[in-house]
Amino acid sequence: MSAIATPHPEFFSLDGPDRLADRRGTLGRTAAAERFAERTRRPGLVCVTLPAEVATVAALRTAARLLGPVVDAVLLDEPAGGAGLALTHRAAVLRAEGAEVIVVLGRRDRNRVALEGELAALAEIDVAAVLIAAGHGPAGDAAAGDPSGGVCDLSAAQLAALARRAGHTVAVPEPFSATEDLAPEPDLRVLGAGEPRPPAARPHPAPPMLAVLPVDLADAAHGPAAIRAVVAASRAATRRPGVVGVLLEGRRGGRTDAAVSATIARIAGAVREAQA
Repeated sequence: MSAIATPHPEFFSLDGPDRLADRRGTLGRTAAAERFAERTRRPGLVCVTLPAEVATVAALRTAARLLGPVVDAVLLDEPAGGAGLALTHRAAVLRAEGAEVIVVLGRRDRNRVALEGELAALAEIDVAAVLIAAGHGPAGDAAAGDPSGGVCDLSAAQLAALARRAGHTVAVPEPFSATEDLAPEPDLRVLGAGEPRPPAARPHPAPPMLAVLPVDLADAAHGPAAIRAVVAASRAATRRPGVVGVLLEGRRGGRTDAAVSATIARIAGAVREAQA
């Protein structure tokens, strides 16, 4: 059997036979995905990105116990260079401790079969949402320096469709959330710095938005002034039309795993209290 992936230049049918559709396609969202989708319809959403260095089983359990009570979801991204525990393993540890989890899913060196398997595993774990990494297809990704090296045979929009079919709530970064990029619409848009662009004309209301706020954890650990600045920034962000909450993106600052999680929890708690 050839190991070379066959490109899918056209959108595959969402109604045709498919491994994920056969397994879950008629069941709708998983329980956690449905809870999170419902939560995005109300303001005051508070999520945090867990630094990739917080990656041992013990550190993840500590993070879940500290963060679970004060945030709506913990976001996990791929560790740099793919080192450490696998992304789905890390998600499973957090879920076992009761934390809701958003997983960033990219294509790297994986083809459709591998990605379907990961989506199925994440559905079994019952994650809150899948955030599709940016990109518009194998050709565009290669031009942009995507490390997949031509192995991945799916566009990001096709991966989003597969994620929805697997039962996930689907989030996308703001740069590729226009109507022409995804069909159907994503459930949530994640904004970077700056103002959101005007939504394209669409027959349905635009998806809610989550604003990313970078947080220097070293500064925040040194006193309340830095935390007050984050709270003020979160208030400003949520005043923008369509923004339902914030994603606090912590920068580790060379601290220990337990201290990182405790600092993020303290910041998230202050932001949640201010939004109550």
